[in-house]
Amino acid sequence: MEKHDVATFEKHVDMDTLYTKAFDDGVVAVDKIQGEGTLSNPMAVGFLQMLKPPVVAALKNETIEYVKGEKENKAQSNNKADDFAKGMKNESGIDNSKLKDITVVSKDNNEAIVALTLYNQKIDKNFDLKVKMTKLNDGTWKLKEITNLVEFLVEVDKAEKKKLVELNKSIVAELKKAVPVTAANVKLNSDGNPFFASYWLSYGIEL
Repeated sequence: MEKHDVATFEKHVDMDTLYTKAFDDGVVAVDKIQGEGTLSNPMAVGFLQMLKPPVVAALKNETIEYVKGEKENKAQSNNKADDFAKGMKNESGIDNSKLKDITVVSKDNNEAIVALTLYNQKIDKNFDLKVKMTKLNDGTWKLKEITNLVEFLVEVDKAEKKKLVELNKSIVAELKKAVPVTAANVKLNSDGNPFFASYWLSYGIEL
């Protein structure tokens, strides 16, 4: 990274496998977080599979630019795949995290699982990201995939929401004191058409 050596980086990071699995896991994680059951919709799944190749390409391209040291000089893109890729990165909280520790969880011949302990400064909490490594012929190692990305993303989202509730407690209390609700009413209205009636709700609140 310091030498901006793309060839050596690509030798030790399998970006195709890494980002292809990360895309699939990211979709599963978002579905779990939002609870909308998107993955039970065949059309939605088909659309996501169509989107996967350009998103993986966008992630690879952004990574290479970062290794080259050219990331800061790039203009903002309006490409949907780029936006999706950036969204995945934002969900992970990586930009707010610092590497605290690296631990070998298991090692079996030419394969190892390594835990990266990341300290999320925004949440003030450590999270473990586990990656699979494979041994190369020269004895060095190559990163293949993240093995716990679904759990990692769900855990980060849960911790962010919990932290937000904690931060908002005092603000909500102050608002309740400063802006009390004195009255509220809800009314169902209709145009009275006996065949094709229109209905709408009116909601009024006094502060």
